[in-house]
Amino acid sequence: SFPTRRSSDLMLAHITGTPEAKFMQAELMHVESDKKTSENIQTHQLLRPNSYLNPTQALAIYQRAFTARLLDCLRADFPILRQHLGDPLFHHFATEYLKAFPPNSYSLFDLGEHFADYLQQTCPDLSSLGEADQMIYLLPIEIARAERMRVSALRAKGTEGLTLLEPDYHHLPQLKRISLTSPEVCSVMTAQASLLHWFNQNSSEQNSEDCRRIYLAISRCNYRVTTDPIEQWQYDFLRVLKEAHPSSIFLEDLIARLANRFRYDVEIIYARLALWLPVAISRAYILVELNNGEHTD
Repeated sequence: SFPTRRSSDLMLAHITGTPEAKFMQAELMHVESDKKTSENIQTHQLLRPNSYLNPTQALAIYQRAFTARLLDCLRADFPILRQHLGDPLFHHFATEYLKAFPPNSYSLFDLGEHFADYLQQTCPDLSSLGEADQMIYLLPIEIARAERMRVSALRAKGTEGLTLLEPDYHHLPQLKRISLTSPEVCSVMTAQASLLHWFNQNSSEQNSEDCRRIYLAISRCNYRVTTDPIEQWQYDFLRVLKEAHPSSIFLEDLIARLANRFRYDVEIIYARLALWLPVAISRAYILVELNNGEHTD
């Protein structure tokens, strides 16, 4: 059986040091290299034959096992994308992705970091297609991006364990001076409406002609990762807050930036916040710091 992801992490950490180790890592990622391994003198210097295998045959076993392990990790991190594409097409994209972006981190949890970007880069020109046809090509990219955000939320430092402290939502002067930060576990994105059906396991209810754009907040609260629809002003609010990360920002200053950039009415935003801010705090979209330095999550 293949090693666990944790033991594979240790293996990657071990092989990223010396020039010889870097050479071996490069060889492990070239199962179908045009240059025969038997012609590589350095391979024969680093690997010793045994009673059954010469260096070329021995290396080929490790090449295939290493690639299989990486593909296993991508399947685990992108289950919905795999379901959407089907196994053969997912395997094709994953294999080509590993060639374009071989692992360079000690942790295999970082392996799929650029998968959505790779799908975007290899997407054909869609300018001649109608909006509905473009959505077909763009949906896998959006699924990959959302699934990567979910993996990041699962691994990021969360707000679990912090004491829940609520600001006074009815005292506007005090509310304006609370400091907000964006937790590492929260990300936002815009996507086509059918994306949410895949994450809710309602793919049979998709409407291929639904070209609406929706806004999503992906976060982790109480160790549970959620993918929730939000309104556009909430998406813009969280984006502006994310831009200030890791620094905090006063609510008053954040709303001023929001109104200046997107032409929102300040009074309307404050009125909406009275209802939405408690929800955003409880779902770890926002981390609130009161004047005494205490946090609320």
